[in-house]
Amino acid sequence: MPGARAKNLTFAAVLLVASCLVAATAERQGWLAPWEEALGDLHQRLLGRRSDYLPTVTIVTIDEPTLDALADAPMTFWGPHFATAMAAVRAAGAKAIGLDLVFAVSAETWLAEVSPAGSDLSRTYDASFRAQLYSGDVVLAGMARWQDGKAQPPLLPAVDYLYSLPDGPESVGLINLLPDEDHVIRRFLPRLFAGDVPPHTTFAPLLARKAGIVFPPDAIRRIRYVGPPGTVPRLSFRKLLEPATRESPAVQALLRDKVVIFSAEQGGFNDLHLTPYSSGLFARPDRSFMAGAEVHANIIETLAAGKTMEPLASGWRFLWLVAFSAAGLVPALRLPPGRALAAMIALALAAFLLAHPVFRADRFAPTIPVVLSLSTLYLGATGKRLTRAERARSIIQATFAPYLADSVLKDLLARDQMPALGGTAAEVVVLFSDIRGFTSLSGRLEPEEVVELLNAYYGQVCEIIARHGGMVDKFIGDAVMALFGTPVAFPDQSRRALLAARDLVANSIGFQSWLDSRFPRHQLPRFRIGVGIHSGKALIGNIGSSKRMEYTAIGSTVNIASRLEGFCKTLGWDIVASQRTVAAAGPGLLLGRTTTVLPAGCSEEISVVEVLGVQD
Repeated sequence: MPGARAKNLTFAAVLLVASCLVAATAERQGWLAPWEEALGDLHQRLLGRRSDYLPTVTIVTIDEPTLDALADAPMTFWGPHFATAMAAVRAAGAKAIGLDLVFAVSAETWLAEVSPAGSDLSRTYDASFRAQLYSGDVVLAGMARWQDGKAQPPLLPAVDYLYSLPDGPESVGLINLLPDEDHVIRRFLPRLFAGDVPPHTTFAPLLARKAGIVFPPDAIRRIRYVGPPGTVPRLSFRKLLEPATRESPAVQALLRDKVVIFSAEQGGFNDLHLTPYSSGLFARPDRSFMAGAEVHANIIETLAAGKTMEPLASGWRFLWLVAFSAAGLVPALRLPPGRALAAMIALALAAFLLAHPVFRADRFAPTIPVVLSLSTLYLGATGKRLTRAERARSIIQATFAPYLADSVLKDLLARDQMPALGGTAAEVVVLFSDIRGFTSLSGRLEPEEVVELLNAYYGQVCEIIARHGGMVDKFIGDAVMALFGTPVAFPDQSRRALLAARDLVANSIGFQSWLDSRFPRHQLPRFRIGVGIHSGKALIGNIGSSKRMEYTAIGSTVNIASRLEGFCKTLGWDIVASQRTVAAAGPGLLLGRTTTVLPAGCSEEISVVEVLGVQD
């Protein structure tokens, strides 16, 4: 119907717009950010090592072999060793050197307190190290500090080292990292403090700038990780102390044209951080944390690539959301709830899978907003379906409750598909029954007594028919019309109709006792009934006018059943059933005579059978 179609289209359009607005608003307000970040982390883990990764950074690690080789000296007195290693790095052609260690204590300051008078150690012990610092392209580490939300003076390198740098504090990078609320490192900030008083630049961006990498100074950026922990190349500090190893081609290749970060990664090392690789699906528990130096290396790699992970432009994000929402609209409205839910899950999975190549191209395509929009579509469509189904159930219950047994009505309401009330063809069994000699019987009673008689009799008839799964269609004077096979079809509906006919005849005998006791003065004739039954196709539905509708059956099957009931008097049988009905009823029938009749309105004779009994 045009009106219903227009309403459905309007509802679909409103539902689509509402679902997209809900998802877009939730995304804009940041309510979906934790889940979106978790999916971004999953994309990062699935990506693994980037295929376009060509290392820009090498980490020189103070590892266990280094500690074993230099076990006789505390690290405070490693200045000459650092000088040797840095000189080797420069000789190999490194672009810049970063020391991811806060040299807060100077060996020379300590020696000035304990060395004998006149000793030169307090002035010369770290001379080679200070010379390397003075050579330029070196970044020393500092650390910003806060207390009660207020910035405190930063932890800086010792003065002896700080002013060995050509530009002093300008070459100190703050090693503080920028964790999200879940403590995962996903972003970095090139400049930690405003103002002109150094240090204010973070370690990795300052080191990248020393290496000649150009980038905007202040924007918060997302780290474009090159791979899981351990991806960035490592070189043992110890190998730079030995001429035979530091001049090998393999070591030279790790240093040439690289940004080199010195860092401690020995046992008990605590500069470890949560990254997108740390937890969740496909995370590796044995490599869950990432060393601070490798996080800094990934920041430098991000700046060197000139790329960062960014969301899709707002227009593309909106088109992405609308496309998946529109794809989910049809299954949400047309499919049953279970299949519709499966379709929504499949679309959400498709959004995630299609977002992965977008992630490879350094962009985020929204997945959680798509999931929220699809969920809204599903809930809206299901809510409408449930409301419509409940309304249909109410109509069905109001229509059939007077005619069906409670068990049959319950079975009808439990079915996924309700009967078509507008009209449909169905295979049914039609039963007609009337009272023999009713004119003579009613002539001996007062009008109110006739009504009392019919009400008592019809009450028993309705109970019998309902007990066998039939529906009383209508009362026509002293006659009853009943249907078996609608609105609930049964495989044994022919047998049910014959059982009902048997019980109706048996009940009529008992009803005679009620008449004799209720109207003893009237000397009423013997109470008898006739039953006619026929099976076949009939048109079932609500038939009538706009002011009065009736659920009934029409067609030749109904007419023949009515005519067969009329033959009961002619043939002298209590039950006249068509051969078709008897054949479909199965075994266990007690049958009498068989003949053929020509019902009025029929062009061909019909074979009929006298039914004397039916086994339960």
